[in-house]
Amino acid sequence: MKLRELVPKRLRLRYQLVRRYWKYDLLADWRYANGPHWNLDRPQFSIELAIRKSPLYENKVHNLRLASRRISGLLIRPEEVFSFWRTIGPPTARNGFRKGRNLIGGVLLEDYGGGLCQLSGLTYYLALKADLHILERWNHSVDIYDEASRFTPLGTDAAVAYGYKDLLVRNNRPYPIRFGIEVCEQSIIGTLHSEGPIEEGQLHFTIREEASGLRVTGYRADGEQINESVYAKPPETDRSNTSIIRT
Repeated sequence: MKLRELVPKRLRLRYQLVRRYWKYDLLADWRYANGPHWNLDRPQFSIELAIRKSPLYENKVHNLRLASRRISGLLIRPEEVFSFWRTIGPPTARNGFRKGRNLIGGVLLEDYGGGLCQLSGLTYYLALKADLHILERWNHSVDIYDEASRFTPLGTDAAVAYGYKDLLVRNNRPYPIRFGIEVCEQSIIGTLHSEGPIEEGQLHFTIREEASGLRVTGYRADGEQINESVYAKPPETDRSNTSIIRT
């Protein structure tokens, strides 16, 4: 047994929250978005993703709707920072969330707030296409999907774990923006709203198979690199050495 496993989960979380507070509140000169959206309803572009049937599906949809309402109600002014967890709060029963499936250490487990990574991934995907400034984003440690079953292109996911991993996006535009999220019966639609024009950027991702897993690199249409993600892969995964996905 590892030493950290001897420490109660509650104490480990408290330590991480204090650590993040020092790093991202006291030491970072950031202004976090925390205001209402002022009825900002100027859609620039949208992305629609399927919500696939899975165990605890109803709980996942509930969690997505609850969190989406909180994100949709947030205005992000110029130079303000959007924080996924600051916006929706801790994924607990007291905060209204239900148990769903979470990918933890490469394994799907039940936990409160399960399914929220689809929402964080959609928000990250919108931010990438809008060329916003990404301050913090984590990819999932393992790629458990194939191209037919994943809900965003490989390289556009955003793993979130309360107290440990957040999605932080700075509005580097000279006007306010808003992430509008609508959860339907079988899909979730993300729309970027802005007081000024923002074109939907075209992205492409190269996937290279390595001995340790998959290395995915994202680029804009002009060749600018936007991110790099490394995933461990299940032993049975069989892919060609290199491929390109365009979005």
